Amino acid sequence: MSANVLRRSYVGSAHRNGDSVEEIRNHLGHQDSRTTRRHLGREPGA
Repeated sequence: MSANVLRRSYVGSAHRNGDSVEEIRNHLGHQDSRTTRRHLGREPGA
């Protein structure tokens, strides 16, 4: 399992559980929320 797969899984799970994109962006250390948003919808098995 790659680091990117884990990141996408985390982003999807956190978002489903009510975390905002901004909260997730801060957790991942992204400077731009567009980077975080790109991970949404790209979950494994989606």
